[in-house]
Amino acid sequence: MAPVGPSRHRDARRTLCAAQGVLVALQQCSLDDALLDIVGAARHHNVDPLRLATALVSRAQGESTAAGDENLTAAIDDAWGGLFRAAEAS
Repeated sequence: MAPVGPSRHRDARRTLCAAQGVLVALQQCSLDDALLDIVGAARHHNVDPLRLATALVSRAQGESTAAGDENLTAAIDDAWGGLFRAAEAS
């Protein structure tokens, strides 16, 4: 595993902030609630919160989740799929 330096922390923080922004927009919730939702969904689906946040941002950008990440796709669909579908329908 590569050492975690300042730029890697900055990238992780940006990803989490972007994912929080996605949830704030979709759920009309606070940043704190969005972070708790990400962590809770990650725990519930036994996936890494940062990987879930990355996949959530990708989904919001209209990109598919990387092949082999069915757990991430399932977590997003379970936790926020209805919100994505509603946003796409409007």
